[in-house]
Amino acid sequence: MHSCKETGNSVKLSLCDLTFCFRFFGQSDIAPVFVYRFPTVNDLKMDEISEKIPAVHANAADNQDVTYIFGIERVKTTSPIKNTTGSGPNSTGQEPTNNDKQKFDQLQQEFLSEVSYNKGHGTICGIQSNHWRIDQQENMADKHNIQYQVGEKNFANVVVNTVIKPNPKPDPKKPPINMGMKVFAQRQGMKKDSARTVSRVYDVYELDQHRKDDSKIKLDEKINKYVGEALRESLYQKVKYEINVILLVQKLG
Repeated sequence: MHSCKETGNSVKLSLCDLTFCFRFFGQSDIAPVFVYRFPTVNDLKMDEISEKIPAVHANAADNQDVTYIFGIERVKTTSPIKNTTGSGPNSTGQEPTNNDKQKFDQLQQEFLSEVSYNKGHGTICGIQSNHWRIDQQENMADKHNIQYQVGEKNFANVVVNTVIKPNPKPDPKKPPINMGMKVFAQRQGMKKDSARTVSRVYDVYELDQHRKDDSKIKLDEKINKYVGEALRESLYQKVKYEINVILLVQKLG
């Protein structure tokens, strides 16, 4: 139950997203009124698994099936967006103009039209000589720092961590996740040197290259979708977001 508020002759109870309003008429009559409140961005959990992605590989040790379930985690941080880029003083909380928001809509569509988050350091897509742009800052092997910038101002920031993390809350009744396990993409026709550990997003991509198109996991495409969505939320919430990939399940047999 979220809240219980009494005002005059009414009592308002909120349970999840369903609000019960009991209005009193006289001493004994109670008339319930049900009002559905649509969830907003403010209702999102700080950390949430946006999508679970199953994949069946083959254990390189015995060529037996091993099921992986990856989770794409979106984290809404408490770090405010610093609007000034470059070497100038950092400021926070500046509002983008309506024109800035419209330009973002255009850039977001282009960003989502292909896998864009891992293109490398520099401008990913831009408008009017890149005055409005989605940009990757820095050049790091294990993360991608994606920003929406207008001139010298930064209005959205999403960091994608590409090292796959083991489930922080594993089932204590099951064997622990072995991040060092080597696997093939599948049981049939795998060369010995194609086995690899699944410790980074790139490893999942490489294993995909040994699969038929209809069985590819396409983890990069799914990550890109959630980066695009998180950029929009960052723009309007004025805080940084992170995208992580979690190995939720590793099941032998």
